[in-house]
Amino acid sequence: MLLIVGRTSSSGTFHRNAAKEYNADRDAYSSRYQQSFIFHFIIFTSIRTGVLSHWALNVSRLIFSLSSFRQSYHAHG
Repeated sequence: MLLIVGRTSSSGTFHRNAAKEYNADRDAYSSRYQQSFIFHFIIFTSIRTGVLSHWALNVSRLIFSLSSFRQSYHAHG
């Protein structure tokens, strides 16, 4: 559907906007992947060493909330 609209538009503005949206989605996906990797790495390390403590959970929660805050801030800014 989007390809048909893109072909019929005479100017290249549609393609530029689509590229911008694609880049934004890709950046959001990569940072989401990164934060989930960190989150799982902390939990895995804690379980492996047998120290699934308050500290590890709080740090991973802090990282998670900071990165999600950064994402929403970038999305609106």
